[in-house]
Amino acid sequence: SENLMHSIEEKAFANILKRVCIVDNTTAGMEDKEDETYKYLREEIYKLASEKLVVKTPIKWVLFRKVLQVLVRESKNIITLREACGIGVHCKINAEDVPKVLMFYHELGVILFYPHIQGLRDKVILSPKWFVDCLGKVL
Repeated sequence: SENLMHSIEEKAFANILKRVCIVDNTTAGMEDKEDETYKYLREEIYKLASEKLVVKTPIKWVLFRKVLQVLVRESKNIITLREACGIGVHCKINAEDVPKVLMFYHELGVILFYPHIQGLRDKVILSPKWFVDCLGKVL
């Protein structure tokens, strides 16, 4: 393990590593024979997942997303910004806040919303996969 640590320290990416955890994977799941490092590793992964990967989302926004998912299931792949605002209002989101909600879901990759692009400014693409498939057919 010392040789491995030494080789990692020499790499260009070494400065971005916070902690290195070297484990003996031949003992995984062997209860009393399991490498102690596994317990530490599990705890660190759990801590990361529970603290960093959880995105607190207002329940109104979650409801809004659920409505958009229903539209996709009904083969509605694009809606107008006006329609999105109407859905938002029905979900108790202020119409002026809907673009912020759309950008949130755009950044998560679940929809596409480009308010800064002329031809797409007033469109919300509910299915990124559908959009990419369409572009593939055009190109």
